[in-house]
Amino acid sequence: IPLLVLIGGKDVWTPAKPCKELVDGAVARGAAIARQLYPEAWHDFDWPNLKRKELTAYTTREGVVPITGEDPAARADAIQRVQGFLAQHIALH
Repeated sequence: IPLLVLIGGKDVWTPAKPCKELVDGAVARGAAIARQLYPEAWHDFDWPNLKRKELTAYTTREGVVPITGEDPAARADAIQRVQGFLAQHIALH
């Protein structure tokens, strides 16, 4: 089943590194996965007009404070990628 993974490079809530390692391993085994890393994007980068916010209520045991916020350029690119991915993989009747 084709999969599209879009992730923010600055996301500390769902860090890119372990996701990238998981996806790279699956691709090496033949999985059909398209992926895009947005180096400057936080968690929820595609949420329209979401101002950058530190979510201290969700601080991890290691002291990591999740940060959310829209990245307009990453959001615009992600929308195009999702539309292209769906057009490629879903036949509309």
